[in-house]
Amino acid sequence: MTADGLFSKILENNYTKSSALAALANYANDVNKALFKSKDAQEFEGLKREDAKKIIDETKVKIEKSEPLFITLATQLPDDKIADLGAKIRKMYGREFLFELSVNTALLSGAQLVYKGRMLDFSLKNKIDASRPQILEICKKYLS
Repeated sequence: MTADGLFSKILENNYTKSSALAALANYANDVNKALFKSKDAQEFEGLKREDAKKIIDETKVKIEKSEPLFITLATQLPDDKIADLGAKIRKMYGREFLFELSVNTALLSGAQLVYKGRMLDFSLKNKIDASRPQILEICKKYLS
């Protein structure tokens, strides 16, 4: 197994950078248990004992170097919806594309997206803030 092969394997069921790093840590733990607790074990899932640390380290660097799309939502998504979102994003941008999710209830609805320093704000809060002068004018008109 190569670092690219392990990277692909890790990304099969992990769409966020943090979940990919956690999956790699779990895999490294499994490798250590299988290969280094027994003198007789020479290979684990195609990963040879002498190559294990190097390949795991190279894979970690590859995951850490990837620049994710940061998505901020008003509510937490269930795991199945995260997987659906990940599958759609990968279909559009490639199988190695990662994202990170966060929650900010102040958004009210919608999402904020940040990628490579560029932010797009599709939140309800942003729309309300942009309309604040008109909203205040209407309120003044009806409250006077």
